[in-house]
Amino acid sequence: MKRTNSHWPLTCLSALSSLLNLGLPIFMARLLPAADIGIFRIFFLYLMAIPALSCSVGMINGLFYWGGKEEAGMQSIREAGFLLSLLSGVVFLLLAIFSFLHGSIFDLGPKEAILFAFAAAPTILNSFYESATIAKGRIVWGAIFSAVFEFIRAAAMLAAVLYTRQIGPVIVAHIVVLSCKVILGQLLAVKDKYLGLTLRRSQAKEVFRYASPVSLAAIFDLVVNYSDRFILSAFLDPASFAFYMMGCLAVPPLQVFEQSVNKVLIPHMAEEIARGKSPYVAFLFKKSMRELMMIYIPAVVGMLIFSDAIVTLLFTKKYLAAALFLRIYAFSYLLLGIPYDAYFRAKGDSSWIFRNAVSFSVLSLCAVSLLAWRFGAVGALVGALLVQGMMRLRAIFLLKERLLSTFSELIPWKALTEFLLVSLSMGAISLLVKTYFITERNWFFICGFIYSLIYGVLMLRRWRFHV
Repeated sequence: MKRTNSHWPLTCLSALSSLLNLGLPIFMARLLPAADIGIFRIFFLYLMAIPALSCSVGMINGLFYWGGKEEAGMQSIREAGFLLSLLSGVVFLLLAIFSFLHGSIFDLGPKEAILFAFAAAPTILNSFYESATIAKGRIVWGAIFSAVFEFIRAAAMLAAVLYTRQIGPVIVAHIVVLSCKVILGQLLAVKDKYLGLTLRRSQAKEVFRYASPVSLAAIFDLVVNYSDRFILSAFLDPASFAFYMMGCLAVPPLQVFEQSVNKVLIPHMAEEIARGKSPYVAFLFKKSMRELMMIYIPAVVGMLIFSDAIVTLLFTKKYLAAALFLRIYAFSYLLLGIPYDAYFRAKGDSSWIFRNAVSFSVLSLCAVSLLAWRFGAVGALVGALLVQGMMRLRAIFLLKERLLSTFSELIPWKALTEFLLVSLSMGAISLLVKTYFITERNWFFICGFIYSLIYGVLMLRRWRFHV
């Protein structure tokens, strides 16, 4: 089967469905007290950590590595699917028993604790089928499958919050839809021969050889990427934590874009590495970084300029204090534009991934804890971003050394400069005309639309631009 190397079908379909996720915090901010929103945020923060803590994330990541291989890769994918199914059941039993005996888990109440056990099991298998499908080149079908269920999940959660105005039913809606997706995905995986029903010891060892260090690295990646949230969730009350998390605004289309690019980039890189084409590997890295930054640079500049208006529009003026966090958190999207570990994942260099995660997790814990103690939540966020920036900078230096390339062969300097100049120019004009608008909302809608339109027109000629 001919591999599709474009990430755009995956990006567009996933972004459309994920737009509904933007509606959930908007309605919650208007219908629920801040304390309930904080509990909701803490629940899903811990749930997001389950794939790493259960050591299943290495198998999911491995699908894209094995997808670039032939029959041996297919067998590894089948074994990974079987092992993930077993792991899902084990995690559910352990969490259910613990919540029954202890009455709570992760500082959640008894009701949330048992719901957490039911949510954790399908979370482990959530992305197996579409990831295996995409890894084998069926990008459009994988994107459709993921997008349809993401749409249904988001719609169900929105309906639950609107109808009940309680946190519990919203979580139940998430669990039900996710479980249905996993069941159907497993059935289709068996049909498409992505899931084996037996376990081969030799192949399972190969799966564990790759997945174990990657899974362990993912635990440390949690510390690097989310140490501020885990630390603050333990010390802030739920209402204050809700303010912080609203400032750390997750924009699903932007997150989906980065994930989609990497899901296509890694198998493609793996093929070129196997052929010994280092110059083309460098080209792929540069091309992907250009595509990511073409979206992220204007997005970051827009967040910096319109932060107050964005928070007021989404969450009402009572959450305006979150705008400060948004201005700082915006820079995290610039960091997403650097696919720093794609080469190492494509090469199967799981030991590097592990060592890198361990070293920077220790640094992140120290930096975030120290700055949080000295400057509070703002210090924690700044510390987390500084460490993530250092991690990407180190990876680029290593990539330059491994590929025997130059910085100009890895980084699209000319394109980045153009993206930044256009974005800053449009942003400056928006600020200059702000006083001519009666309300900040009118200024945001009109200037934000013009900002996006002009940037889009200017960048349209780069749609098929070659670095």
